[in-house]
Amino acid sequence: MTVTVAIHARSFSAETSEGVLAAALKAGAAGVQASATIARGWPSGAAVPLVAVSGTANLAHPDAGERARSVATLRAAVEVAVSVGSPVVSVCAGTRDALDPWRSHPDNRSAEAWADTCASLAAVLPLAESRGVTLAVEPEAGVTVCDAVQARRLLDELASPRLGVLLDAANLVGGRVSEQTAILAHAFALLADDVVLAHAKDLERVDHRAFVQLLLLLGRDVPLVLHDVEESRAATTIAALHELVAGR
Repeated sequence: MTVTVAIHARSFSAETSEGVLAAALKAGAAGVQASATIARGWPSGAAVPLVAVSGTANLAHPDAGERARSVATLRAAVEVAVSVGSPVVSVCAGTRDALDPWRSHPDNRSAEAWADTCASLAAVLPLAESRGVTLAVEPEAGVTVCDAVQARRLLDELASPRLGVLLDAANLVGGRVSEQTAILAHAFALLADDVVLAHAKDLERVDHRAFVQLLLLLGRDVPLVLHDVEESRAATTIAALHELVAGR
């Protein structure tokens, strides 16, 4: 079993699906994650498949109307994923910050914020289940699902076969680089069966060799999406990830 080395479309300056596809091929990527806008025009039978569609929304927004719009955005992303044959829609759990869906807020740890996150996801999961698309929630320090423990809680509470997790080694580790081995091992111990997508960034800071090995031990292909890399470095970084997957 291997790991598909993919790249996020926003790493490229191209603003069309054809341009992103050409750039991904040039960089040596075996898959792409893209926004719904880019994904919507992805060519049928493209040499590089869409491994995920980004469902960027704030599911814990403090305003109920904005949460409803976020739910609608996520539902639309599911339909786009279906139309292009992408199996996963990535999901940010959200935050009480009204302006940035990834920015931390002191109320994110409240019972109300958690309940709103769960309710927002619950409003989309029946569609995902009926359409055969998995929602991949990313644990991140700044949002309501802030770590692997909270991701496990979310999975258990919502109990949907179409709810999974997206793991980003850098987000899991945060500033605790000296503890990264234990942090990554703990995350996989809790979430291994539910990991459907992974992100790679900050390769110089976080031990992605260990992260890739944990992905390989899952025994199924979980795409690893290179994230937040400069376009000029995309090809060399993709090559480095291919080397890690190959065990070199």
